[in-house]
Amino acid sequence: MGRRLVVYLLDGEVHDVTLDGESLWPMWFKIEWKENGQRSAKIRGERLSTNHGDEIVLHAGEPATSAPRAPERVRRPRPRPSADPATATE
Repeated sequence: MGRRLVVYLLDGEVHDVTLDGESLWPMWFKIEWKENGQRSAKIRGERLSTNHGDEIVLHAGEPATSAPRAPERVRRPRPRPSADPATATE
């Protein structure tokens, strides 16, 4: 296997998630802690397990600068139709 999942936490919130160095945030994922101390994870339909040689790492604090970040989406408000008939464009 040999995959590496890294989760970066900042103030207790997920800030970035990388799989083999590729940023996949924002994307659904889960991590499970097993009774025997092993961890397993699922992201992008791929299953990882420390029992099978994969690494699942959590970092608290600032994310590494070498990890690529997904671009943040900025929502811009839609222009509203003008109520003034003099400025209406129909």
